[in-house]
Formats: sequence, C-alpha cells, structure tokens
Amino acid sequence: MSITVENLQRDWIPVAKVIKPHGVKGEVKAKFFSDDEKLLEELDEGKLFREKDSLIVDIKINTLKKTPKGYILSFEGFDNVANAERIRNCTLYIHKNKLPTTEDNEFYYYQLIDCEVYDKAGTSIGKISDIIETGANEVLIVTRQTSRFLTEEELIPFTKEFVKEIDLCKKTITVKRPVYEELPPDGE
Repeated sequence: MSITVENLQRDWIPVAKVIKPHGVKGEVKAKFFSDDEKLLEELDEGKLFREKDSLIVDIKINTLKKTPKGYILSFEGFDNVANAERIRNCTLYIHKNKLPTTEDNEFYYYQLIDCEVYDKAGTSIGKISDIIETGANEVLIVTRQTSRFLTEEELIPFTKEFVKEIDLCKKTITVKRPVYEELPPDGE
C-alpha cells in the first residue's frame, strides 16, 4: 500500500536508522532508537523512508541480530551489497499499533510532541517540539511563537519534580518551570 510522507509521519513511528551495508548478502547495520526487547522481538515488517527524495518502501524483516556494536538486519528482497547500499541512512518505521502497550505513567515520545504545556498557574508556555536525552534524564523542548517570524525555546527536565501532570486525551502537560541562575558575563 502506497502512503504519503504526511501519513507516514502521522501513523508510523521511527524505530531505527540504517547505518550502512554489512557483508555481501544485503544485510545492514542499524541503530535502534529503543532498547525495548519486546518491541525488537516483534519486528516483522515496516517502512523504510529515505529523506533526500521522500522515498517510502514497504519491507519485511527476515532477521534481526544483536551485536556488541548495534544490530544487523536483513530484509526480504535485499540480497546483495548494491541493494543494501541504496537504503543507507534510511529510517525504519513501524505502525503505531505495533508498539507494545505502555504502563500507567509511561509514554512514547511521539505522544508528547505537540502537547500544549502550561505552568502551574495555567498559563500556556508553548508546545513540545522535541525531546532530547541527556545523561541524567530526558529534557522537553517547549517552543513558543513570540512573533510572526520568531520562536523561543524553553528546556524543561522530564522528571517528577518538574512535570506535574500529563493528559494525553487533552494533549496537555502541566509543569513547574525551572528557575535558572543568571551567570555573570565572562571575566567577572
């Protein structure tokens, strides 16, 4: 079934990036965005997306092997280096309904993107545009439009101390805003 990039981004979740060919039989090295064993065990099909030309290819996964440096994948119909080279840097997507169910108070990143963020007083401070991983915890990037052409970003640690409530039905998140100390200019 052929789909558009918009449908792919709405209904499908990126789970891995194809890094490069591995060997001569069409296998590829891949970096997964999750280490969820249950998700990886159930991978059987998906879509490969090549950003440079918006190519979307349906694929069936033949094998998935864990190695000390990542994962090796093989896909049905990809049986030589030339085929594997064509999908270098493609992103592997799976449909949302293939994701394992989450426990209470667990969320997938895609569920939080575009949620409206409010402070404890009920004032809107923007929408979540991205989530980054740091060594200590994830950080929500909250973006707000300040004028027609300008946006500002605010970083909020994704911890219980700062994230007070998440309502996925309403697509809202209530936070306690961090207070950052002003650093003196260099040389003072």
